[in-house]
This record gives sequence, C-alpha cells and structure tokens, in this order.
Amino acid sequence: MPRVTGDDVIVKIGDVTVTGIKEVSWSETTGTVTSSIAGRKTDHHGSGKTTMTGSIKVERYPGDAGQAGLISGAVVALKLFPDGDGSGAEQIDVDVVLTGKDYGNLGSTEFQTHDVPFANAGDIVRTAVT
Repeated sequence: MPRVTGDDVIVKIGDVTVTGIKEVSWSETTGTVTSSIAGRKTDHHGSGKTTMTGSIKVERYPGDAGQAGLISGAVVALKLFPDGDGSGAEQIDVDVVLTGKDYGNLGSTEFQTHDVPFANAGDIVRTAVT
C-alpha cells in the first residue's frame, strides 16, 4: 500500500489546509464489470472505474480550522506526492469523502494521533510536478 508522509502530502478542506498531517496511506482498485447474456456471465477486469480507499494519520492540534473539518461525511481534497515534490515527480489529486467517525470534535488533549479513513469521491488525477 503506497503511503506519503510529512511534507509530501497536502490535505485541504475547501481553501483551508489541514495541519498536523503525519501520513496518508491508500490502495487503489480497478473495478470489475460483470455482464450476463443469455445466462452466461462474463467478468471484465480493468474496465471499471478506479477507486481509492485509505486513511489519513493526523496529529491533533486543538483549534486548527482545517482539523475541525475532519468529520465523517466531509469531502476533502488530497494532493499526494508519492516520490517527493521535485520537478517531474508524480502528483496525485483526488477528492475523498471521510468515512470514519467524527475526529473534528475531540477534546483539547494535544499530540494525539488519529486515523481518519476515506474513499474517493471523484476521479483520481495524476500529473507531473512542474
């Protein structure tokens, strides 16, 4: 499962950048389309939409406006740099929906680390860093 850490990941909710991101790990799966004609079933692998699931590991910073939005059902924009953010490196942009429990309303204990699970809510776009 690929993962990116520290400065190689940017998580945004709207225009607000979430601080305290420690790591994002994910897996991608290309769907299988099943068709049936006259009782004969055929699976076509790789012809479906690619999906992404994973989790965001975040160090809790009470009062951070970005972290307040890390709640179940929220859609966040991920910018991932699996090989660093140097020129020519791969950049992955994807909107994801947070599928876990509400992590935005935790108490004020600092330096807690939490995992926030997600699934993609849009297309996965790959480009080269310029």
